[in-house]
Order: sequence, then structure tokens, then C-alpha cells
Amino acid sequence: MLGRAQFIQLILFTPLASLCGNQGSVPETPVPLIFQRQLQNNIRIRQYSVTVETHIHILKSAPYLLVFRGKQYHFVDRVALSRIEEFQEATKNGRPGNILWSLNRAAFVSEIFLGGYKFTQDKYRLKFVSTDRWNHLECHVYQVDPIKKHHARGDDSYFQGKIWVHPDDCTIVHSTGLYVPASRLHFSLVEFHNFEFEFSWVELQQGLWLPAKVITNNSGLTRDDTYPEFEAITLFRDWTLL
Repeated sequence: MLGRAQFIQLILFTPLASLCGNQGSVPETPVPLIFQRQLQNNIRIRQYSVTVETHIHILKSAPYLLVFRGKQYHFVDRVALSRIEEFQEATKNGRPGNILWSLNRAAFVSEIFLGGYKFTQDKYRLKFVSTDRWNHLECHVYQVDPIKKHHARGDDSYFQGKIWVHPDDCTIVHSTGLYVPASRLHFSLVEFHNFEFEFSWVELQQGLWLPAKVITNNSGLTRDDTYPEFEAITLFRDWTLL
């Protein structure tokens, strides 16, 4: 049985072609490999620092939230993704908002991890939906739903939505969705609860996929009315190995 260190080494250095190979022609087959590949990418991107540019646009007034006009905010940060928790702490001051609400741009950055350690096959159900062309790439599209019975009392929230999967190496290259409470009886304290988002990755070189953009908005059908309507665009550039 592999130890933790051996397992991490295995998934980091397994050739990408061996992960999916020809199995991409049968969309239902590589589901376990999608989870494995996402874990691999979550570990890999923590080895980098990146420049993060965040644009937040408050779309309209909301007097009951003490918002009387639209407004725009712009931030540029250099973030070591292995220390994302420190970045979250550092951005507590100077957030857009007031005494009734605030937006933490670090939470938008955290969306690239797609649930992090919780994105595993025992906690999520993937169902093949269709094939779809995204960014000139023919992808397999899956519906992602959390498995409610696995939610522990201390959990905050889980991703629910759709993912676009590279047919050759099982990388999730695009997703749309939102985070939902761990259960209907559990109040989620996560910063971006009920916010819709989509994120995309870019292949900087063969087999090396890194986050490119996250769009977060609070203006759709799931809008959280404890926040004003807004759209946030988070861009990632200038990747450097730590």
C-alpha cells in the first residue's frame, strides 16, 4: 500500500498520457482520473507564486445595504499559492464594503482549487452530460453534485455545477457553478456562498495547465441579497515556481 508521500509523488509525475489515454473516447470511464488529475493540479499550483489582478464592479445601488451608486475597485497582488491562508488574512483590511457587507478578493482566488481536498469521488457525483467545444477544444462536460450523506457537521460548502474536461489528460479546463451549503440544515459561512462563478485554465506548455481567469457574480437567479449585485473578474499572470 502506498504511503502519502509516495502517492503524491505518483500523481505528480505520472505521464499525462497514461492518465486517460484512449479512455477519453468513453466519457464515463475516466471519472476517477478526473478527481486524481484535479488533486494533482491543486498540489502543483501551490508550488507557484502568481500576480493576481482583481476587478470588482458593484453594478447598481442597494440603499438597504448602504450602497447608493455603482462603484469599481481594482487590486493587484503577488500571491504565493502555498500560503493562500496568509493572503486571506492580509486582505481582511481594505475590503470593498461597509458595516453591513464586505467582499474578500482572496475568496475569489481560492475558487481555483474547486473545493480543494474535499473534491474527491466519495464526496461528489459526476454525470456525463455532453461534449462541447470550449476554447477550440472538444471537451467532455459533466454535471457535478455533492453527495449529501458525506457532509460532516463542520463542513462549509461544496461545489455544484458543470465542468469541461480535457479528453486526453482529464484536466478540468473550465467550470461554471456555485457553492452550496453542506446540508439544508447547515448555514454556510463561506465568503462566496450563493455567488455564481466560472473559471478557466490555460495550457502554458504541453501538459502544464494553470488558472487563467475566474469570474464571480452576484446578479443571477441565485443572487444573495445580503450583498449588492456585483461582478468580479480575477486574472492570473506571471507564474513563477517558488
